[in-house]
Amino acid sequence: MKLKGRTIKKIVSIAVTIILMVFLVFLNLLAGFEYRIQDRVYQNPRLPYPIAIFGIDETAMEYFGPWPWPRSVMAQAIDILNTYEDWRPAVIGVDVLYSEASYFFPDGDVALVEAASRAGNVVLASTFHIGGICHETLVFDPLIERLILPFPDLLPHVEHGIVNAITDHDGVIRNAFLWERFAGEVIYSFPVAVSMMYQGVTEPHPFIQENADMFIRYSGKPGHSGFIYGNFFEVSFAEIFDPLFDPGWYDGRIVLIGPMLLA
Repeated sequence: MKLKGRTIKKIVSIAVTIILMVFLVFLNLLAGFEYRIQDRVYQNPRLPYPIAIFGIDETAMEYFGPWPWPRSVMAQAIDILNTYEDWRPAVIGVDVLYSEASYFFPDGDVALVEAASRAGNVVLASTFHIGGICHETLVFDPLIERLILPFPDLLPHVEHGIVNAITDHDGVIRNAFLWERFAGEVIYSFPVAVSMMYQGVTEPHPFIQENADMFIRYSGKPGHSGFIYGNFFEVSFAEIFDPLFDPGWYDGRIVLIGPMLLA
């Protein structure tokens, strides 16, 4: 009887454990724990990369006013960064979507087109317009409805890359898509487009060609004190317009410009 009783207790214990695990999985309560373990294993700081980040942040908003700014501002920034012909950034990646011509500031459009044309090292943002439901098959499926590119006068003078992101349930981006087919053409992501220009190649690494997405191994965090203390050099976009700003310091580097709030 004792042996039978112990057996029953074990069976009940196992059954309760299974039910609890099913309950946790069903409610997706283990996802956060899984994410934390995943981050601990894979997200380890490494050596700094030659990347400088100029954030469109509160300081920049105080300097230039509320967003959006006249496009002449970005044109000036591109010109300043390319001041020296022999000491220029390898890439200026601007994570801003300039999809339509400006109705109120057409001169800004002209300035941006001319600056990008002179530079030859600018990558801009493009994006997919995604639909949620396929009504014909009645299933949830992300459908690419259209590709939104830089406006026509600007497009011939820049490279572009898709900035759509893949977000996990906890709001953290751990995976990135590398390319997607649209209208029979392969469209690369913004990071891939920046990387290709930095390497001076017209085709990406074979891994990228064979894989449409990948797990992101974050190399570290931005550091306000520069490359010595942080993995990436991060300052306000407004710094570019400081009279003491030295664009030659960014020679050969990847310069990224985009929305950011500095901590």
